[in-house]
Amino acid sequence: MKKLLFIVSIIMLFFQHCSLHREESIVIKVKLIEKITYSELDYTEYQNYSFYSCKIELFNNSDTSFYFWTMTCSWYGNWISSSESFRLFNEDCPKNFAKLYKINPKEKLVYNSVICVKDYSDCLKSENKLGFVHIKKDDIYSYSGFDKVLFMKINENKDIIWSEPFTIPQ
Repeated sequence: MKKLLFIVSIIMLFFQHCSLHREESIVIKVKLIEKITYSELDYTEYQNYSFYSCKIELFNNSDTSFYFWTMTCSWYGNWISSSESFRLFNEDCPKNFAKLYKINPKEKLVYNSVICVKDYSDCLKSENKLGFVHIKKDDIYSYSGFDKVLFMKINENKDIIWSEPFTIPQ
């Protein structure tokens, strides 16, 4: 019995070690560039916010192509934040429809965006991350099903790929 327990323990340690060192298929990095001002905003809801330009990189670290659905203009809809204190800032977009995108192996897709910060003190208390809601190639068959699948995945906290932690400068 001791010999069997020992063997099972060794096997469990091996698999645990392998899972700790496995590389993620998709690596997301958020790089904040600088604080910016939006003087043209008339919306009272944004008066007490801070804005930061950023680059969001999705790197395909696998040997296979990575497919996902997102909107052509409001692509930020696929993104959630780890805190209620910040989010991606969205501006109006004139022509918007769901489109299937592909990132080839060892390539990356870069989004230039703006992070909108509501409560800076909350952002200092925790790790800040953005989560990409992965709507897979076969999750929808036409652009009309996009919103339904997106909201279902967000509500069920399903197929979300989190970015590496990042800090928001003062």
